[in-house]
Amino acid sequence: MTAPIKANPTVLMAFAGAVLVAAICAVVSWTLWDARIAAWTRAEQTTGNLALGLERDVGRTVASLDLSLRAAAQGMRLPGIRAMDPAIRQSILFDGSIASQTSGGVFLSDAAGDDLYSSLTTPPKRVNIADREYFKTLRTQPDAGLVISRPLRSRSTGRWIIALARRLDDTDGGFAGVAIGALELDDLNAQFSSFDIGRSGVVTLLGENATIVTRRPFAEAEIGRSMAGSELVRHLATSPAGSYQGVSVIDGVRRIFSYRHVAGLPLTISVGISTDEVYAEWRQKAAIIGATTLLLILLGIGLGGALWRELRRRGRAEHLAVQAAGQHAAALARLDVLFRNTSDTMLVARVEPDGLFVYEAVNPVWEAVTGVSAATALGRTPQSCLPSPVVDILLPGWTRCARDRTAVRLCFRSADGREWESVVAPVPNEAGLVHKVISVARDVTQRNDLEAKLRQSYRMDAIGQLTTGIAHDFNNLLQAVLGGLEELHRQPGLDEDGRECVAVAEHAARRGATLTHQLLAFSRKQPLLPQPLDPGDVVTGVAAMLRRTLGGRIGIEVDVAGTTWPVRADDAQLENCLLNLALNARDAMPGGGTLRLCVHDVGCDAAPSDLPRGDYVRFVVDDDGAGIASELLGRVFEPFFTTKPVGRGTGLGLSMVQGFARQSGGDVRIESAAGDATGHGTTASLWLPRLLPPAVPPAVPSAVPSATLARDAKRHLVAVAA
Repeated sequence: MTAPIKANPTVLMAFAGAVLVAAICAVVSWTLWDARIAAWTRAEQTTGNLALGLERDVGRTVASLDLSLRAAAQGMRLPGIRAMDPAIRQSILFDGSIASQTSGGVFLSDAAGDDLYSSLTTPPKRVNIADREYFKTLRTQPDAGLVISRPLRSRSTGRWIIALARRLDDTDGGFAGVAIGALELDDLNAQFSSFDIGRSGVVTLLGENATIVTRRPFAEAEIGRSMAGSELVRHLATSPAGSYQGVSVIDGVRRIFSYRHVAGLPLTISVGISTDEVYAEWRQKAAIIGATTLLLILLGIGLGGALWRELRRRGRAEHLAVQAAGQHAAALARLDVLFRNTSDTMLVARVEPDGLFVYEAVNPVWEAVTGVSAATALGRTPQSCLPSPVVDILLPGWTRCARDRTAVRLCFRSADGREWESVVAPVPNEAGLVHKVISVARDVTQRNDLEAKLRQSYRMDAIGQLTTGIAHDFNNLLQAVLGGLEELHRQPGLDEDGRECVAVAEHAARRGATLTHQLLAFSRKQPLLPQPLDPGDVVTGVAAMLRRTLGGRIGIEVDVAGTTWPVRADDAQLENCLLNLALNARDAMPGGGTLRLCVHDVGCDAAPSDLPRGDYVRFVVDDDGAGIASELLGRVFEPFFTTKPVGRGTGLGLSMVQGFARQSGGDVRIESAAGDATGHGTTASLWLPRLLPPAVPPAVPSAVPSATLARDAKRHLVAVAA
């Protein structure tokens, strides 16, 4: 078995060095090539933009001059133009030539080629242009339109121009002369000179047949030279605009050219920038980068021998460090996920030498609970971020944790009434001193509420079972008592005093029967006779009964919607519940006031969220009495609890109303504003589900003992007050 071949570190370092040098050379070469391409691209963009700008300038200049020619030609068609006053004729013929005043002006000739009129205020000497090519073309070709001449010298000024000409027609369509606009090459060269194209840059304007119209730098010998066969002409044959790199046939300089054909005109603009100027900066940078790269390569070779020994020594240490760092990073990542996604508030605070605590990290839940952002809290003390009551609760526990180096548990209530449990744990440093604390707090409000509700539920269930048994047995005894009293009442030998005593006893027994009925309603085990009801009729009937009973001291207001949804409930029990609520309102207004009864429909979206989803009818009994204190409002439905003086109520009225409402599929709500300046004391709302499908007219309920007892209770409103 052959032994494994061991790699020589020196060979590996040499190989790695060679690869590195090759990579550096490749990167430098690519960088230089990319810089060269970028320089060419910038030059191409520059020449392209210049060509586009010159194309637009030349096009606008020609269009402006052509507009003047058209205006003059149109004016010559006016009858009697020649006989007009010279000043008026001048205004008519050359009104459109204002833009051409920087050029050679606009001239009109007759059919023989002699000058007629000029747009210039100081007309040049009169000449004949019958031998000009553009004159001959317009005379023989009526539809020639705008004709642009080759470069030529003006016979009147002696300067180089290109002539733009249009035909003048008589009224009968015959040839009447030409309108000529002289575009001086000096003006074009001035436009070309306003652009920066470097020392060796050129701008060329070509006419028909690739003839040079003018060129910057200006050379009179080149005017009229044909560029046929040049690279520019070959490119124009394939595209009206583009860029290329080539050698000029005039001076032999290599340039980057961009060209554009002037739309609608036999003119072409070409702009060229010397490649020597384009690449001059690149060559300088290439020399600097090349020298720097060579120096770095030599320096790298010199340091290579020392580096490989140090690398061998550090290899093992780095391997171990990487492993430890990876494990540490993974642990931190897990802790960070927990820190940011837990439902509890978490924070890390640094312990300063003077005993102050400074926030180092807080999680999103802490930000949401406190309303303080992490950016605001980090680096600051709790005293500068949180309200004083919260700081007074937390800091003693933090201080004890840092001092005793042990975890501390805290239970407190925040300003918004929520209950919290918190644990503060110390983080010691290498010296054993606590330099940081970690605090975790959990909102236990819902848990405590659920526990309280569960305990209340057990208590109410036990009371309900007890009262149910008592109510049934007591009701049986009362039935026997009432039966005996009725028999005694029919005795013929009973005198008036005896009959009065029997009546009092019978009245007391019936009050006891009503009390047992309330107990059964509280425990939700009373027998009900539900039937379709019109809520408006029920409220109206209760209001009429209250008016007869309460007298004029209490004002009664009734608000019944035109049409309300029907409900399905026990008629007698519903009336009894509304009477109970109304009598409670009466007792809350001993000095008089207003009692409001109303009923309205509530859609499923507006109904309380803790009720089963659906449509409801809301019965409201509202008063402007003294109201109920907020600390007692949560106990009003407890059995045998009452805010009235001793002897004025049993404490079962609201319990009975709640039992009836829940037995009927709804619920009851009490809202109070004790001491409120608005005068609204208490609002009681009875919610009953809407009857679906629409209810039929209510049937007359049959006489049963429970209904009889409820109606008897209504006859004794004062006695039934809860």
